[in-house]
Amino acid sequence: MGSGVIVGVMLFSAMVFTIIIGTGLLFFQSTMALEDGMREPEPEVTAVQQASAIVIFALFLLAGLLFVAGAARIVTRSA
Repeated sequence: MGSGVIVGVMLFSAMVFTIIIGTGLLFFQSTMALEDGMREPEPEVTAVQQASAIVIFALFLLAGLLFVAGAARIVTRSA
């Protein structure tokens, strides 16, 4: 396997990682903006929204890290 293919796979995995993290950040940001736009939010509702946004962002982060780790393992095994 040529070094160009290895670089290409790593760039692709970095791009997918960025997209996954960006999606998680956008979701997190939109949930926070939704909270700011409410008139009189109930504390329980906003706490649940914040917790769910943090959990979903963490899942997106984990998915991105697993994707990069998997791509790196494939590249190093076939190199």
